[in-house]
Amino acid sequence: MAWSAILRKRLPDSLPAQRVWPGWALMAPWLVVSVVVGYFVGHALGDRLTGVHRTPLAFFVDARSVLPVVGPAFALAIGCPYFFYARGRLAAMEARRIKPCSSAHPRPSVSSE
Repeated sequence: MAWSAILRKRLPDSLPAQRVWPGWALMAPWLVVSVVVGYFVGHALGDRLTGVHRTPLAFFVDARSVLPVVGPAFALAIGCPYFFYARGRLAAMEARRIKPCSSAHPRPSVSSE
């Protein structure tokens, strides 16, 4: 959620940026950049640890070789935030539904006589 804090500071007039979850429109670029950077950093780290040196831009030659790596990363990057977003919305709807109404259960008045 560090990205949403940065967005709140940079976009003080934007209502979506002021919420805790800035929305998919502001978070989608962050998710795409995160997956791409994570691929390249992970590729470089894996090459250093194993001693194997392959070209990280091989997916420009054969995109099918990268799909098994990047596909699940995108699925998790979109699925996990959506799960918590949907769970939060359901909890908020449930809280509004259960919220006690003061007129439905009037309290007995206590007389001081």
